Amino acid sequence: MLKRKTKTEFPAPTDRGTINTIIHFIVDRITLDKNNIVPKGYYYWYDETGKIYQSFIQNSLKLWSDVRLAENNNVVPLLNSNINLEDNILQRMNEFADLQMTAEAGENFGTVLSDWIEEIDEINPLNE
Repeated sequence: MLKRKTKTEFPAPTDRGTINTIIHFIVDRITLDKNNIVPKGYYYWYDETGKIYQSFIQNSLKLWSDVRLAENNNVVPLLNSNINLEDNILQRMNEFADLQMTAEAGENFGTVLSDWIEEIDEINPLNE
């Protein structure tokens, strides 16, 4: 799973209007075949009461889905590992997320690639 969040707050819609909030991006599943690794995901954010809002990415991410074509055209580098499938999948998911955010520059909440950082899950005993 790949998780990112914005470094700063951006305007996002809620039931009571637009608020400035941290936007989260998650790739929660992928589909695989012999030529393609296609990530699926969504954006989400919270309002001031903690209610979660989601914006699903329609028809998968708008990405180069043909891995070999992307490699042959130097859009993405060759896979780093020849023994660890998980490392390769994570590498592609990060590269594809970068391509997605570059292609969408300004479309989703007005963000660009440099607005995003990796989101690291932290155990919070208070559930906050």
